[in-house]
Amino acid sequence: MNLARRRFLSIAAVLTTAPAHALTNVSPHTWHGQAFGGEISLSLHAPHDKAQVAFEQVQSIVRHIESLFSLYDPTSALSQLNRRGSLEMSTEFREVAEAADYAYHLTQGLFDPTVQPMWQAAARGRKPADFADVIGWHKVTFTHSHITLAKGQALTFNGIAQGYATDRVTDWLTTNGFERILVNIGEHRASGDAWTLGIEDPTHGVVGHRTLADRAIATSSPLATPVGLHGHIFYPKTATGESQLIDDSVTDNHKTGSLPRWSTVSVEATTATLADALSTGAVFAQESLLQKIRQSKGVYRITLIDQKGDVTTL
Repeated sequence: MNLARRRFLSIAAVLTTAPAHALTNVSPHTWHGQAFGGEISLSLHAPHDKAQVAFEQVQSIVRHIESLFSLYDPTSALSQLNRRGSLEMSTEFREVAEAADYAYHLTQGLFDPTVQPMWQAAARGRKPADFADVIGWHKVTFTHSHITLAKGQALTFNGIAQGYATDRVTDWLTTNGFERILVNIGEHRASGDAWTLGIEDPTHGVVGHRTLADRAIATSSPLATPVGLHGHIFYPKTATGESQLIDDSVTDNHKTGSLPRWSTVSVEATTATLADALSTGAVFAQESLLQKIRQSKGVYRITLIDQKGDVTTL
């Protein structure tokens, strides 16, 4: 199993609250469907009735997260926010906004959900830098219940929402007796046992393996999914100029454009939400900043693959 970003969800889980003899000869129950723009596959080792309940609940969780953060659904909460400029937030929406705010400051502005206008511009063949005046998470205001965008802004939570969905599904499964779990909704989170995963770079292939136990890992490879002439992760500094939130350690590689510093970055953290956001912003960061991030609470390890395929582990 590789860690490149996929529009794919897979779950392997074993129910441990059932008597051991009841699961001795139980074949895994599998369900296939669609979510997050791609295929879903759920495989659960459990009695049939419990597996069916889990399938229904996991689907419900995923559909609910999509209804909040999908950019392709005009009725989603995020689409409504981008259209109206303000939104009364649900608990889940507030949790993601708060996590995004934390990652924004931890990465010194390199993770910035306000880059959506740049993404739209690139997809239409326009220059992302033309939207310099609207980019900046620091222009977004939110309270416990409301979020408001500055004029002309639009958000994307594509760099954090899949991690959040991964956490919500994992939490439900562990609460309901499933112990040996690996959830992959673009990002991975393992619980109850160790899983070995390969780190794959789109250019250099599998460059290493990681053993994941009771933590999450997220991987970002900017050029794996081109958007026009750009990768799918945009550098906020390209639009905003010299931000006071970004120090010299993260700016000097980008004097001439928005090329990422790293071909692939994997971040291991307590939650998939945190790992997802940090790996997104980290693709532009110098190693000195990543060293600081590595020392932050909840961050376990950062793996960097440069453009030549060389691997650095922090």
